Amino acid sequence: MPLACLSMTDEAFVCQSFCGPGATGNIHQIEAGVSLRRNCPTDIPLVQLSITKQGYRVDFWQNGRPVRRCGSGTIALAAYLYHRRTDGDFFHTRVHTHTGTIELGYDPLGPYYVDRALPQLPLRQPRLWSHLGNLRIIHGAYAGGRGEYCIALCQNRQELIAAKPRLHQFALYTGRALIAACKAGDSTHMRYFAPQYGQQEDAATGSASVQLAEFIYRLAGQTHLDIQQLSSQGGRIQCRRISPAMIKVRGQYRICSQ
Repeated sequence: MPLACLSMTDEAFVCQSFCGPGATGNIHQIEAGVSLRRNCPTDIPLVQLSITKQGYRVDFWQNGRPVRRCGSGTIALAAYLYHRRTDGDFFHTRVHTHTGTIELGYDPLGPYYVDRALPQLPLRQPRLWSHLGNLRIIHGAYAGGRGEYCIALCQNRQELIAAKPRLHQFALYTGRALIAACKAGDSTHMRYFAPQYGQQEDAATGSASVQLAEFIYRLAGQTHLDIQQLSSQGGRIQCRRISPAMIKVRGQYRICSQ
């Protein structure tokens, strides 16, 4: 997943999670008090953390515009909050976002967050979505509203890799992002396209994985999901359905010196 920039009032961090072979990531400390716009390239997800009377507040940006969710930023935030603790204790807390409250924390297995999957409805007009996605869809669903997701399950990995969505038509027709996936042994492979945000193929995985995990549960009753993101910067994500529509997401990271 692309770099995510995490900022507080007197601290700024650049972090990377869910990326590259083995899904390792980085967190780099940068100059305190820096201007976010000056130091963060526009193609890097930006995560701003504020402390309010109601608790932590988080806002996300992508390509210089506000976005509703950022899975890599949320994992990075969980890791950041853990590593800035002086007692080194594991923790679980809540943060407020534009789309509601997200629970996150750090335990012996590392950083995680818990998010609620969006309501899902059967995929209408599957032939149209097959045309737009340029792949043969065997199962599908809508997740959320018009600006959210379309989930398309194809037959196998070969079809998923070969898929070349008609992104120009896709962006004109719908404001939804496309989550294309297939089962591959014990894991689930995924590609993610969000042409409405100017991305041909996006490495974003965290929030999309929440929707995919709920979809697979409804389809096959599977509560644990190991997801391999097939974009050039993709990695592995683990999802577990812990209660109705509630998904725990885990990603990997590492701390690096600047």
